[in-house]
Amino acid sequence: MTRKYYKSHITLLEQQIKDISTLLEHDRQHSNAEEISTRQELEVKRNMVMREIERCRDLMRSTAQKQKQTTYLVECGAMAMRIRIVEPHEADPRSGRVSSQSPLGKALYGKQAGDSVTVETPIGTQTYMVLEVAAIA
Repeated sequence: MTRKYYKSHITLLEQQIKDISTLLEHDRQHSNAEEISTRQELEVKRNMVMREIERCRDLMRSTAQKQKQTTYLVECGAMAMRIRIVEPHEADPRSGRVSSQSPLGKALYGKQAGDSVTVETPIGTQTYMVLEVAAIA
């Protein structure tokens, strides 16, 4: 599957979430035993769709990384560093190899030069400015 397919599928799933949320809001305004059961079914459906969205995003990241790896030149405070996004089993943050499943790897995915990302780290919230993006074939 291609990145374009996953993006399109995610867009459709996000619309389903909106539709379900609208129905849930309507059902909350009316409460009887039958509608409570319907509301519970809608909440289960919404949770299933949300899990499917996350699965598609993970697959999209994985597909993109199999096609090429990406390096980012980022600035955090006064320090600039080159980060390479890799598969989780290849990660070594000390050498700049960040897992695609880490908070930073997920946040950087798809970013362009000039974008910034904020992530929670063990030492607190960090903001990274993307200075350069390069694909590795």
